[in-house]
Amino acid sequence: MSLLDVRNLRVRFTSTQSVSTTAVDGVSLTVEAGEVVALVGESGCGKSATALALLGLLPGSARVEGEIVFDGEDLTTLNDRQLSARRGRDLAMVFQDPMTSLNPVVPIGVQITEVLLRHTGLSKAAAGARAEELLREVGIPDPVRRLRQYPHQLSGGMRQRVMIAIAIACGPKLLIADEPTTALDVTIQAQVLELLARLARDHGAALLMITHDLGVVAGLADRVNVMYGGRVVETASAPELFRRPMHRYTRGLLASIPALDSPRDVALTPIPGSPFDRLPWESGCSFASRCAVADEACMVPDLPMTDDSPGHRHRCVHPGGDAPVPVSVTTREPQAPSGGGSPEPLVRISDLRVRYPARRAAVTNRPVEYVRAVDGVSLDLPRGRTYGLVGESGCGKSSLGRALLRLEPVASGSVLFDGVDLAGMRERGLRPMRRRMQMVFQDPMASLNPRQSVGDILELPLRVHGVPGGRREWRAKVLRTLDQVGLPRAAEHRYPHEFSGGQRQRVGIARAIILEPDLLIADEPVSALDVSVQAQIVNLLQEVKRTLSLTTLLIAHDLAVVRHMSDTVGVMYLGRLVEEADSRELFERPLHPYTVSLMSAVPLPDPVAESRRERIILSGDLPSPANPPSGCPFHTRCPFRRETRCADEVPQVREVVPGHRVACHWAEDIAGLS
Repeated sequence: MSLLDVRNLRVRFTSTQSVSTTAVDGVSLTVEAGEVVALVGESGCGKSATALALLGLLPGSARVEGEIVFDGEDLTTLNDRQLSARRGRDLAMVFQDPMTSLNPVVPIGVQITEVLLRHTGLSKAAAGARAEELLREVGIPDPVRRLRQYPHQLSGGMRQRVMIAIAIACGPKLLIADEPTTALDVTIQAQVLELLARLARDHGAALLMITHDLGVVAGLADRVNVMYGGRVVETASAPELFRRPMHRYTRGLLASIPALDSPRDVALTPIPGSPFDRLPWESGCSFASRCAVADEACMVPDLPMTDDSPGHRHRCVHPGGDAPVPVSVTTREPQAPSGGGSPEPLVRISDLRVRYPARRAAVTNRPVEYVRAVDGVSLDLPRGRTYGLVGESGCGKSSLGRALLRLEPVASGSVLFDGVDLAGMRERGLRPMRRRMQMVFQDPMASLNPRQSVGDILELPLRVHGVPGGRREWRAKVLRTLDQVGLPRAAEHRYPHEFSGGQRQRVGIARAIILEPDLLIADEPVSALDVSVQAQIVNLLQEVKRTLSLTTLLIAHDLAVVRHMSDTVGVMYLGRLVEEADSRELFERPLHPYTVSLMSAVPLPDPVAESRRERIILSGDLPSPANPPSGCPFHTRCPFRRETRCADEVPQVREVVPGHRVACHWAEDIAGLS
């Protein structure tokens, strides 16, 4: 008997207008004891609703039908008190956002011990000792001090580890992880995935992993269930599904993922449309409106699952088929000046430093300690090229981008934009320069005015910068820009909350390019998007760059996206540039141990390749930029550190091979040049 056997699960929500929406439509799946099972699909496909139904955590407006047999007992027959007794003890969940799941006004230790006190009968002293042991088990240093801290005092990776500690506190038989790595850096993501796999293995627990990214589960899952439109549309073992995907939606998800070994000169192949394009789902294949080969045969009600091979089932009338044909991309090279030689870069940053007050004097209120967010960075942004800036959260990437636009004060150094130093320029002089520099922010919902229509949002930059023309000319420009970013012209009358995440990001891009700038800074533009939507936005940014001959600074922690889009790549760590090279050169031959570690942490969407490669999992979190380590800032986490030189001497950025700059004492050894 399976540990978990879900049979024909249906979840319907009824709104205040008595409108019924089917979120989960006949899902059946099993999880064996000790097995890792993945539930994969885009936002809105019903993954999280399925997980919440398993735990009985859906709101009162939800109606649940079907059977959820866990350890021989149907959970749908239990009342709230009986379910509550099993949650935390036998079933536990790690939620997507630990900051909204942890109580912000209660210390970490109290939140862990209350689970133990409720379900295990331990004394307070024994529960406190067990809480300390749990923090140590999930890899949080100095657990005694951390138990007294509050969630806001921990990093994102540590908060997620605390959530995992709470989930495993009582030794549950089934652990459900709902998008546990979505907003984390690639290094922290690797740590969390490694931790979940190890804990499930050591504790003998089964793991149900919910995610939108097939690449994340390639090296973790034993079996994969792909969901779309509230239904499981394909299920198979992980190696079988990645080797031979049968459902058109599964193939579309895999084609949308940029990989470190994929060609750079082809566009990604996104899935057209949206999961909400066609309702109700009951009237045939839910994917038909987005499928290139759909026909009348796909409209059969209650399309059944088909056995393709033992353990491999799918719900597709036209399974398999050829892989999507990649679209070639022609990169427009910047033209050299007529006198020959290389063109002057559009932006030249020299010894840039950005500091934030960390502590102020009690009497004078003057800063006495600073966070060195950017600590002496020098780099060039060539005209018409894309410069990718990568590193973990807190390394100074966004601070550098904002300082370039003078949205943050510059402590020292120079920022030459087309020969003009912006670092010491006053606001009056900055305004005409800012028309030529625009930014795409990470969270479009937070950066778009919710009270303005899209038309007003796009028209505002034209009015602020006094673009010649009147309302008629400006509206025509707004409509042309909507065409350019692939939004319907009717979108000008709608408001940000009426769009999906990917559509809102298109609005953000439209606002940035409507002034036809020379420089575009894209700060984590795809980090929170589904992989299929991510592919659409990546292709759009590439097309906009070619059409407008933009110079682009791409800030991201996703190395696969950076490799796909960038001509040159710079790697930052703790406010400093530690490596810089041509994109092809850097990814083929990384010379800094931090870069090597970042690439090792990127999940490969191939279970076979993932199982064969050696991974370097960085220990710990990024040190505080208010109190950085002595010597090389990376030496406290470096797997290649040697002698005392790394701890005593700060390595300078130098050219190790032509065009490849590295800040590492042992770069020649890594390159094999010593």
